[in-house]
Amino acid sequence: MTAPTPGSTGGVRGAGRERPPPGMVAAAEQECHAMGDQLDEFTAKVQAVLDQGWTDVEVITDVYRTLRTQQSLAATLLSAIAIVRLAKSAQAEPEDKCLSGCCSTRPRSAR
Repeated sequence: MTAPTPGSTGGVRGAGRERPPPGMVAAAEQECHAMGDQLDEFTAKVQAVLDQGWTDVEVITDVYRTLRTQQSLAATLLSAIAIVRLAKSAQAEPEDKCLSGCCSTRPRSAR
């Protein structure tokens, strides 16, 4: 999936997208379970530092710093799982704007 060009609307959701090849899906499925567990662990750590009053930008920077130390493919798969989970949770709870305060410098508890 490529990012939309800056200034564009990104087009219609899913328009023109082809499903990935079955062999690639099978390979990803083998890795998804272990990476999903690692994502759960990372998510708990992120929730803990947010509860300590870190700003969204501080947490994003720390997560970015952590992901930079991971193997490229592992970090990419971890990111893909997180993006899919975020998209699914946004569908389930459309009133919740995930990371709507992303650029806020106030601690979460002050929002």
